[in-house]
Amino acid sequence: MEKSGEFRESLKSTDWAWIAGFLDGEGCFMIRKSKSVNKNYKKTKKGKPFWYFYLPRISLINTDKGSVQFLADAVDSNVLRRPMKETNLRPLYYVEIAALHKLKLILVNTLPYFKVKYRQAECLYRFCQTPRPGGPNRNKITAIRESLYQEFRRIAEDTGQAASGRAIRGQLKLEDRRFQRSAVRLVGNPEPSRRMKYADGRCNDQ
Repeated sequence: MEKSGEFRESLKSTDWAWIAGFLDGEGCFMIRKSKSVNKNYKKTKKGKPFWYFYLPRISLINTDKGSVQFLADAVDSNVLRRPMKETNLRPLYYVEIAALHKLKLILVNTLPYFKVKYRQAECLYRFCQTPRPGGPNRNKITAIRESLYQEFRRIAEDTGQAASGRAIRGQLKLEDRRFQRSAVRLVGNPEPSRRMKYADGRCNDQ
């Protein structure tokens, strides 16, 4: 089996164009906004200090293992397999990319080939280019990220792909139940904090 770096170097422009087409039809682009409260500070009349942080991600769910595996191998990510309860249904294969360097690797190579989700992909790429907030520039960087987050939401609404915060949280919980708690990890080592099963039935805590 080829190493991930060698496989990635072997990819041609036509391969990235194929990945872009697959994500255009089956992929999901998201920027999730969450609130973090600093518990180390004493509570005031206005409550405890808090700040917002943003989680960009690209996910893909499909019944064709080879297609999902191809995308995962391109950025050295893991594929999860979820068997369906109904025996007549094919299992689902799932990959999620959340690391910034992997997101930028995908977007910089696929951006010229998007048709339907070009605006979302381009906005997500600009968001991934922003530095992490910290130090004296925290407020300025956070304002830039908030502006891009709102732009991303407007694009999603214009294209009919917007979802409410409650729907997104529900989908994330559903994905977590489906693809993490009872999933079969096909590539890489299982997380030690989760009970995962290998293809041969062994568990990571054995």
